Amino acid sequence: MSEDEWLPMTPRCASIIKYAGEISRSKGSGFIGVEHLFIAILKDESSVPCQISKNEIGDSEVERLIAALLEFVSADEYTNTIDKDLLRRLGFDSGG
Repeated sequence: MSEDEWLPMTPRCASIIKYAGEISRSKGSGFIGVEHLFIAILKDESSVPCQISKNEIGDSEVERLIAALLEFVSADEYTNTIDKDLLRRLGFDSGG
């Protein structure tokens, strides 16, 4: 298999991508960004990343993260790039 060929997706992966598209459309985006994928993964409570996140930081912090991401992708400033000022306003340290 060459590097240019797509690997097959699991049904869960396909479902996450479909849900990410629904999130994107509902927020007025014309694309699926990693932000939309991350929201969809965190909202899938049976996904390993969601379970690990809830175990490590707790249910309420995962819900807070989801809410912040949804606000981020809904903001006028959202341009599919990280806006450090917006992240700071949402209460997340941008690390820089």
